[in-house]
Amino acid sequence: MSFVLVCLTIISGVMAVFAPISFFFLLTTTNYEFFKLVNILIFAVSGFVGIHIFYKNLSLVIAENVEEANRKRVILFLKLWLLMFGFIGAQLSYSLSPFFGDPSVDFMIFNENNNDFFSDVIMSFMRMLG
Repeated sequence: MSFVLVCLTIISGVMAVFAPISFFFLLTTTNYEFFKLVNILIFAVSGFVGIHIFYKNLSLVIAENVEEANRKRVILFLKLWLLMFGFIGAQLSYSLSPFFGDPSVDFMIFNENNNDFFSDVIMSFMRMLG
């Protein structure tokens, strides 16, 4: 449990470090798609840093406490769980109202689009390019 709290704290710290960059783009750009993609990148980098630290620490615990015969299966399960954690977290963040909502749309708690997070990122990138 303490690994999870440490990793969430690290994720929050990395996001706080990137906050001035996000604020800079908020002030200097009017392109919502670009601003959304910059923030997705910031959140992704923060999440990858936290998950990487979580994986490294848990791998050490597994190496010390799990017998050699089961270690590869436990590591594979951990990797698959972390991958699933990332995909579900990304989709859940999309289903709830975006962290930085579209200024041309009224505030909503749940996103009413039938798209998923990954197709929306691709569509945002395409709209940004023209």
